[in-house]
Amino acid sequence: MPPTKSRDALDRLLVEGVVHGDAEAWLPCLPRGVVDLFFTSPPYADARAYSRIHPDRYVEWFLPFARAMYDATAETGSLIVNIKNRVANRGPLKGQRHPYV
Repeated sequence: MPPTKSRDALDRLLVEGVVHGDAEAWLPCLPRGVVDLFFTSPPYADARAYSRIHPDRYVEWFLPFARAMYDATAETGSLIVNIKNRVANRGPLKGQRHPYV
C-alpha cells in the first residue's frame, strides 16, 4: 500500500530501505530531493505482454515518471534507466533502434 503523505513515504523508505510498489502511486508522495538513487527498468514499448505502450508514444508516457524521479532525487543523486536496445522488426525503421531508446 503506497503512502498518502510525503512524510509517511520518507519514513517508510528510511525504515525499509527499498520499497516495492506502483511508481504512479509512490512517486508523487516522495518529498523533493531525498532519494539518492533511482534504478528503474520500465516496460519496453510494445515488447512484452504487460506493455501496451506504443514506441511512438513511449517518451511522452515516460516523461511524467522521469520528472517525478528528478524532483525527488537529491542534488548529488542518480537516476539509472535500463531500456533494452530495441530494434524495429518492421516498418521504415526495420533493423534500426527505435528513437525512443
